[in-house]
Amino acid sequence: MPWCGSGSLGGGVNSAPQTPHLLFLAYWRWLVLHSRAPRRCRVENGVRRSRGRRGAATIEFALIGSAFLMLLLGGMDAARYLATIEAVRSASAEAARMAVLRGSANLNAGSAACTGLAGPLSGTPRSPLLDAAALSVALSGCTTSGTVTSVTVTASYPFAFALPWFGTGERVITEAGQVVFN
Repeated sequence: MPWCGSGSLGGGVNSAPQTPHLLFLAYWRWLVLHSRAPRRCRVENGVRRSRGRRGAATIEFALIGSAFLMLLLGGMDAARYLATIEAVRSASAEAARMAVLRGSANLNAGSAACTGLAGPLSGTPRSPLLDAAALSVALSGCTTSGTVTSVTVTASYPFAFALPWFGTGERVITEAGQVVFN
């Protein structure tokens, strides 16, 4: 590979360009090629490129790539958090439906609607995103006024972020709702 700056201006000793514009370009080319100490370089598409530039691209990628990777993983963790919130809401809605069905069955059997509608709910709603052992669903505040019965359903689930910059420790996701039936 030739040294940067080697070569000629394109002509012999006595072959000068004919126009002033070409003379300026020839002088500029000679000045650029001979103004620095010679070093190894490569020529791509007529442009000199030094070999030391290759490492700069690696460092730039390391800086930008790590920031992009953190952004990507943070987005995935936030999406997992939002999906868990939605799964807890869905489990709470299913528990409310179960409470209505049990209260209606109590009324049809001739007993009070609030019979067995307090404390933890057995037959916990299932969700593919949630661990059934960690999900807790409780019924409370069952009251009957005339023919209208209301029950409060509370579902809670512990959640821990995989990445530490969203907060440390566990957060408990809680969803509560009131069911009214007659």
